[in-house]
Order: sequence, then C-alpha cells, then structure tokens
Amino acid sequence: MTILARLNVKREELEDKCNSLTHSSVPKTILQNKIKTLNELINAYGSTNQPITLTESELILNQQVVGPSGVGKTTFAQIIAQALGKKFFSVALNGLSETSTLLGSENNSPANNEGQLAQALVETKTSNPVILLDEIDKASLPLKNCLLNILDPKQNHTILDYYLDVKLDFSQITFVLTANETKSFLPSLRDRMLIIEIPGYNGEQKKETANKIIQQ
Repeated sequence: MTILARLNVKREELEDKCNSLTHSSVPKTILQNKIKTLNELINAYGSTNQPITLTESELILNQQVVGPSGVGKTTFAQIIAQALGKKFFSVALNGLSETSTLLGSENNSPANNEGQLAQALVETKTSNPVILLDEIDKASLPLKNCLLNILDPKQNHTILDYYLDVKLDFSQITFVLTANETKSFLPSLRDRMLIIEIPGYNGEQKKETANKIIQQ
C-alpha cells in the first residue's frame, strides 16, 4: 500500500469515528485535529510523491556534521538545503529523552501531538525536506536507537507515527545530524551517515575575527 493510500485509509477511519461521536467534545476535537494533520500530510506527499533516481539519492546522503559550538553547523545544514533546493526544518534534541518527540505519543491527550518528523512534513508542505536533528550527542540512548530505523533505507518508508497511528514515509527526507563530538555516537548510527568534521577556530583566527568586528 502506498503512503497516500495509507493516509487516505486512516483519514476515512477517523472521519467515521468522528461522525459517530455524540457525547464528548474532547475526543472529537482530537480526532478533528488528526484528520486535519492527515489532510496536510496527504497534500505534502502529493506534491512530491515521485520516486528518487539513483543520481538524486547519491546527492542527498544523510550527514553527520561534527564540530565545537559556534563553528556554524546549523548554517552548514541550511546551506545544504539551499543547494538541494529543499525546504528546511530544525529539531533540537539537546536533553530530550522521549522517542515521542520524533514519532508522537499513543496517548490521546489534548496536550499531545504528532511527532516532530510528521510536523516537519506538514510545515514544509513537502515530503522531502532537509531536517536538522541538532545536538544528537546530547540526546538519550532510546532516542538515538529510534533514529536507527528512521535512517535505515530498508525501513524508513514505513515508520509509525504513534499519535496518528499511521506509517509514514521518511525515505525522501535528507537528515543532517549535528554533534559537538562523536564519543557518544552509536557506531551503528554513524555507519548510516556521511561524517563531515568542521574544525574550531584557532587563536589567530579568533583574534582576526574579533578585529574585523571591532573595525566595522
């Protein structure tokens, strides 16, 4: 079943549930929000639902950008998006421990929502943005393990968003992960990435930069 077919089936299922609810406005509101998100995802996938050629897939390898704070890792990721002509979305992972951050929560609480990856597709209105996962080295082990499937080309076309309860296709996304160092980086995760190291500034470079700022 294609991603658009999965989304349409889930939307119809939720619409049926929504129409049958008469006694509680809270669950109906949640269902309506999910239906709205599914419609937005259908539009996102519909706008870019084309197979990736081998040449394109070679150009958009997932990347791990490593370097000390302040060297421009985020800017580097934005430049990648611009060079590829793709929309850009950023997710800060520093201190996060729950996988629901990326893939949503099964709890149908009004406070919950779809995962950040689904939100990225909704906000960029495309299924193939560049997504920055910032400071992966400071994220929890469960969250890092979660990324193993998300970055696996054999699995990432059917990744479940637990809040929406539908499998989404993340295979067209270009992921850029940033880290200050690689010591805490899972070897199995590193193997799925192109590693790019950006060195920090030395003393002379810092002095030169400071002088340029002063002279402006």
